[in-house]
Amino acid sequence: MTGSAAAPSFRPQDNGSAGMKDPESICPAFWASQANDRTLPLGTRCRAVYQLFYRFVRPGLTLGELARLLGRPGWLRSEQVELIEVYMGKLPVSFTGRDAVYYLDFFPECIRAESGVYMRLAGYVVPRHVAPLLLGEITDIDVSGTRLLEVAWVSRNGDHWILRPEGLTTDE
Repeated sequence: MTGSAAAPSFRPQDNGSAGMKDPESICPAFWASQANDRTLPLGTRCRAVYQLFYRFVRPGLTLGELARLLGRPGWLRSEQVELIEVYMGKLPVSFTGRDAVYYLDFFPECIRAESGVYMRLAGYVVPRHVAPLLLGEITDIDVSGTRLLEVAWVSRNGDHWILRPEGLTTDE
């Protein structure tokens, strides 16, 4: 990486809304529109996705509810939604073999802001259904009621947070 600009921080205490007094800044639609706005810098759009997930995505949410929160995400493509079937090393969510673990790769074209979310879903979910559901391409599908059990945000610079039913942690 060249240049003197530091990689953006995605720590949970960073609300990403410095100077914003607008009440809409706390609703999911605001963050989804910021993430989808191609006129904004990639770092700003990545922070908007972070805020959307950090503020509104919780264990117990269904895939259908998550899809509605994302609001037809133009920043996410189907090839960025990956089922983790085999993993050697550490995952920030539990890998039980009974549940599906997916990784959503946010803004892979922006090396400095590279980050994403790991999601553990209740039970096995057919991969060909997850991306179209999250992208808003389909809505009437059986997996829309599948619940998120764990959600973990990770960024290239090592910042992360993990949401489990017992609460938020930044520890491993």
